Amino acid sequence: TDDLETGLQGVEIIVKALNEIPGDFLIRLGSMEPTVIDADYISRLFRYEKLAHHVHLSIQSGSDRVIARMNRHYTAEDYLKIVQTCRAFDPLYGITTDIICGFPGETEEDFEASKDIVRKAQYLHVHCFPYSRRMYTPAADMPDQIAPAVKKQRNKELIAAAEEVSEQFRASMAGSVQRVLAEEAEQTEEGVLWKGHCSNYCVVYFRDPSMHDPSRAASLENQWVTVKIERVFRDGVLGSVL
Repeated sequence: TDDLETGLQGVEIIVKALNEIPGDFLIRLGSMEPTVIDADYISRLFRYEKLAHHVHLSIQSGSDRVIARMNRHYTAEDYLKIVQTCRAFDPLYGITTDIICGFPGETEEDFEASKDIVRKAQYLHVHCFPYSRRMYTPAADMPDQIAPAVKKQRNKELIAAAEEVSEQFRASMAGSVQRVLAEEAEQTEEGVLWKGHCSNYCVVYFRDPSMHDPSRAASLENQWVTVKIERVFRDGVLGSVL
């Protein structure tokens, strides 16, 4: 959809409208594909200060051959250009994705390409899942269906690769200062901690020196706090309120 008066297109029309609404909030892009936003397009969105530094950018496979078999109209190179554009804007830009293991005809070389793009993109998180045959879809009738045991093993390997990369990305956040939306307090092995998300959609656990009583939990709920990140913790990072 285009806006003929402003010259804006598609997603940017919505982002601009939301950005102009008064209030202290972030706009997050979810379930985008390289056919919807390319590197040039997403760079135009960086002008909107309420846009979170995160995008869920689906890739599905790191192999151009498999991507084409899925009838998707982009390449791994197209995809990585978007990633590079985001990271040039903010080295800690959070990128999450979905990858399918064992799509019909996927070879070991194709699968290695998926693991390779995980390493290159340095994802915050990857949703990994094995291909599941669905009746009446073109893929269901494709030759070279992958054996369940092979799909299971590939998915296991991909999850391991994704978890390693996620930990590396989160470790790179150490020393940074993040604005975090406090969501809830919970008991952890580090004591009572607050939990929330920062702009790149990483989960942030943090200590609040003024809050030693869990009964006061509601005092920070839905409030923005400034946190200095110290280290990787659980599924996110750990820090302290400044």
